[in-house]
Amino acid sequence: MPADLRRGLAPPPLHQRTHLLVLPPPSPRPEPILPSPLLPQNDPRQRAAVQHLHFFTQQFYLEGEMAAVWPKIRDNESILRSSLHSQQSQSQSQSQSQSQSQSQPSPPRPESETIGIIAPKSLTITLRHSDWWFWEGDEPMAIEPFKVNRASPRDMGRAPRGPLGQTDPRAWGNQFTWLPSLEKLVIEFETVMRKKDQLDSIVGLAREWMFPLVPADRVFLVAQEEVTRFRWVGVREGALTGADRLEESGGESDGEVSERRVPRLVPLDENGEMKAGEQREEFDPAVDEEYYVVFMTWKRQVVDLEECV
Repeated sequence: MPADLRRGLAPPPLHQRTHLLVLPPPSPRPEPILPSPLLPQNDPRQRAAVQHLHFFTQQFYLEGEMAAVWPKIRDNESILRSSLHSQQSQSQSQSQSQSQSQSQPSPPRPESETIGIIAPKSLTITLRHSDWWFWEGDEPMAIEPFKVNRASPRDMGRAPRGPLGQTDPRAWGNQFTWLPSLEKLVIEFETVMRKKDQLDSIVGLAREWMFPLVPADRVFLVAQEEVTRFRWVGVREGALTGADRLEESGGESDGEVSERRVPRLVPLDENGEMKAGEQREEFDPAVDEEYYVVFMTWKRQVVDLEECV
């Protein structure tokens, strides 16, 4: 959280929380950033001011341990609200006693019970190229939001889903009901370019994903038509690790990781090809890797259940 938020409430553009779940990105720095604790016990007003959450998560955490996160957060909020309410009641009683003795007006009523509740308007989930199951062994990619635990490529698209499907609350695709305030969800998928076809297949299936938000009111997160694709060139995982080892041993690295240019996101067309006027960036495959990134958006929408039959 920005320092301003520790002192009070910052301007609206800063009301964002970013969390690295499990592991941070690879870094050539001696002390890489450590994963941040998920929504620690901040001041209740600071928690309530958060408008956007951004989770960087590994797939195994998203599909497994994430199911226990939101229940714990909501339980923690109940404790915070109880503590706040107790403090307010005590303060009010003292103020009333003083006002009665001094014939002054009664103090204002306690603040709303919503104080301290995290109610973001938008959420971004990022799966980096090294966040997929067994990416080190070049395993085929697969993801199924309505299946508990790991999915295989043959599982994709087969799990019950949608307004009329059977739902398992442990599946990550059914956990957005803990965030009924959401208006927009963005999922950022990233992989190496040689797996572009696999990711494109996932994106095709993901267009049909419909996440329950407030099922009783027929409110769901529905995929939008627009999908944005990008290409970028960065240091290969192996090259980065090798550079770290050489740096620690006092040697030199041919890759010169620390002096390399800043990666640039190059927009691609709907087929994942370079747009007109864009020049393909040259790179050394011995040191660099070409990455493929896709952004998909889901928005809050009331669903006509009859059309889903």
